[in-house]
Amino acid sequence: MSIRRMEGRDINERHRTSTTLELLFDLIIVVAVAQAAGGLHHMLAEGMYATGAVCYMMAFWCVFIGWMNFSWFASAYDTDDVPYRITTAIQMLGAMILAAGIGDIFLHTPDLTTAFIGFVIMRLAMVTQWLRAARQHEAGRATCLRYAVGTALAQALWSATLFSGGAAQTAVFAVAAMVELAVPYIAERKGGTPWHPHHIAERYGLLVIIVLGECVAGIISMAAKTVHEDMSQWAESALPVIVSSLATVFAMWWTYFKLPTGSLLAGRRGVAFPFAYIHYFIFASLASLGAGLGLQADSLAEPENGQLVRTAVITTANACGTFLVLVSILNIALFRQCRNGAALLAIAILTPAVPMAMLLGGISLKWVVMAAALAPALYVRTLDAGKC
Repeated sequence: MSIRRMEGRDINERHRTSTTLELLFDLIIVVAVAQAAGGLHHMLAEGMYATGAVCYMMAFWCVFIGWMNFSWFASAYDTDDVPYRITTAIQMLGAMILAAGIGDIFLHTPDLTTAFIGFVIMRLAMVTQWLRAARQHEAGRATCLRYAVGTALAQALWSATLFSGGAAQTAVFAVAAMVELAVPYIAERKGGTPWHPHHIAERYGLLVIIVLGECVAGIISMAAKTVHEDMSQWAESALPVIVSSLATVFAMWWTYFKLPTGSLLAGRRGVAFPFAYIHYFIFASLASLGAGLGLQADSLAEPENGQLVRTAVITTANACGTFLVLVSILNIALFRQCRNGAALLAIAILTPAVPMAMLLGGISLKWVVMAAALAPALYVRTLDAGKC
């Protein structure tokens, strides 16, 4: 295989799709997402709500940033030659170590050491890629150098999280995240990278599918934990919850992929920055829905545990509502697609309210989950009516 110059890809290349190497990279991200969702599930089940949420957002941020850096660079500069493949393999090694260390972030005393080592390996490999692009792509040299320097500086700041603890560690992490956000804004202020809109849309869509896999795993867990019950009792109590949960996941898939993201990005390249980062919250909400569905599986196995039932409903309802609000922002604010944006936002905001009100009224989990599944379905119907 010959070594190619990293001169930037054609933004108008026809039929640009994800490579098998990118899909292999995504397999590791599957594991990392599962680790983060599993950690959240565990901490919420133990009643550690605030700590669980903070640890989850930290862990998911590391996974998301590593994946996002790789995907946007590949969209602009993937040469698929030997040096590129070897550097990507090093990034994959870092992603595996990161995934292995995510569980430690959810300990009673969070330990970021292993995850940080994996993160460093991923980021140093990323800096190497930017430096190669700067050397070989003359037109984008300044932008690539800004990315390389910015990524290295941000990584140096991330290292400070290892030398702090408790609230100070969370504060340092938040500052480092803000610096991370500033890197692409500063790097591309005077010249962008040649990323491909349809390729980026596909990459983000594939990660949505991956994260929805966590939701499917939660639904399968419901079936696995209840299928050995008496069949008539199972059909009456567990089956409606399983079917309603699947309907919710199906409606959320429908909602996201209703948007022709590739064409919209092609016409509005200026929204790339908010589009890229709003997906951190979209992906995190979907993975937290997986954790919530896992909690619902636990609550079906322990119906007498009222606290667990409440936690499961609140987690799934908030995850659905957050996802729908964020997709509404994509539709209305970024891409300006919908005529009935107010109705979409109203449905999204009310999505958590109805099931939680029903729960407070003492209504059983079966009916609460069935009612909760109506909101995403109504959202899809409203999307169709608004020709979004």
